[in-house]
Amino acid sequence: MKNFFKTIAVATVAAASVFAPTAAKAADNGDLLNYMEMNGIEVEINGRDCAAGDIYGRFAFNDALTYGKMTLCPGRTVDQEDHDTVIHETMHVVQACVNKRRGTSYETPVFSYEELTDRVNRTLPDTEVQWIKSAYPKAHWWVEFEAFYAEDVYTANDMIDMLERYCF
Repeated sequence: MKNFFKTIAVATVAAASVFAPTAAKAADNGDLLNYMEMNGIEVEINGRDCAAGDIYGRFAFNDALTYGKMTLCPGRTVDQEDHDTVIHETMHVVQACVNKRRGTSYETPVFSYEELTDRVNRTLPDTEVQWIKSAYPKAHWWVEFEAFYAEDVYTANDMIDMLERYCF
């Protein structure tokens, strides 16, 4: 699985420096971004997809998972929301890898629906669950619940472990 994504980008020193730590939870986000780039996921910071100002980040990929691009939109300053976005978008990378292996729809979470429901109910406030339901199409709710859950509980090192296990 090491070559699951084609090597398409050279590690960007800017990615590590832009996402230098602002909190203990975010201490290794630069390492996480570099790890993804070294394994073929392009990382773009403040690219043209950010111009509209309506997203914090996005992970896009082709169906064969031979191409993946993470776009991050921190703007001029990086805050905790931006660090959380790195974890969130990385969870979408993991979801894509897991669903490719399982042969399931890319809108399927990694956790079972029952387990994810339990985790979300214990972790995310009702207001956040309602916001997700209002901000995303229904087909995306489960993967978004899981990505927002990941923001709250996982570190960059946890995400590297998941990427190693499921993707690379």
